[in-house]
Amino acid sequence: MLRANKLNRSPSLTQATDAGGFPDIALDFVFYTSIPLAFAVMAAKRGLGNLATPNKSFYFLGGLTEAGETLLCFMAMCVWPGLFIELAYGFAVLCAFTTATRLWWGWKAFQ
Repeated sequence: MLRANKLNRSPSLTQATDAGGFPDIALDFVFYTSIPLAFAVMAAKRGLGNLATPNKSFYFLGGLTEAGETLLCFMAMCVWPGLFIELAYGFAVLCAFTTATRLWWGWKAFQ
């Protein structure tokens, strides 16, 4: 186990820090955006388009939790801060469902 330096300026690697938490969550978001972007790249490669919205600049998989739903959830968290934990867990479940369905439909589209 690594410990703080001799002058005790930095915490041990066994403690959570904001300096470690920030890149962790930021890289999580990079990873989460890779699923729809990967689909968009492969759809463009195969010449796939969305007939429902032909004027979009690129075709990507939709999902249950997109911009509008995310904003509604964040607004609900601000309006009802006492329900933050319940809203966060509920939204996390919906995000997991969206991720799973995007992976499934992307896989099915390219078979």
